Amino acid sequence: MKVLLFCCKGFEMMEFAPFYDICGWAKSEYGFFEEAYDERFLDLIRTFNEQGKIIASICVAALPIGKSGVLKNRNATTYHLCDAYRQKELAGFGVNVINEPIVVDQNIITSYCPRTANDVAFLLMEKLIGEERTSVIKHGMGW
Repeated sequence: MKVLLFCCKGFEMMEFAPFYDICGWAKSEYGFFEEAYDERFLDLIRTFNEQGKIIASICVAALPIGKSGVLKNRNATTYHLCDAYRQKELAGFGVNVINEPIVVDQNIITSYCPRTANDVAFLLMEKLIGEERTSVIKHGMGW
C-alpha cells in the first residue's frame, strides 16, 4: 500500500498525523522495543522521575516506563485491547494496572490507546503552564 500525503507550508502536525498513524496500523513496524528498552533510555526515564519531572506516555509507551522500574507499585495503564495483553505485560513490571483511558500517578501520566493522545497532551500542558493558559490553547484549536 502506498499513500501520498501532500502537506503545504503551514500545515499542522495534527492534520497530518492521523493519516500517517492510521495508515501505519495497516503495516507492521519492527524494532520499537529495541529502542524503547535500551538501557540509556531507561536511565533517562529514571533520572526524570528522580527529578520529579512530568513523564507522559500514550499507549504502549508506558511499557518502557514500567520496565525502568519507576512505576513499581504505582498506578498506570497501557494498551487495553486484544485481551489486554499489553496491560498484562505492564503488570509484569510490578505496576498496578488500572483499565482507564488515562491514569495519573504523581508525575507520571499514562494512557491506554492512541485515541487518548489529545487528552494526554492537554493534561501535560495543564501541569506545565496551568489550566487557564491551556484553556486558551484548547479554545484556539476548537476544543
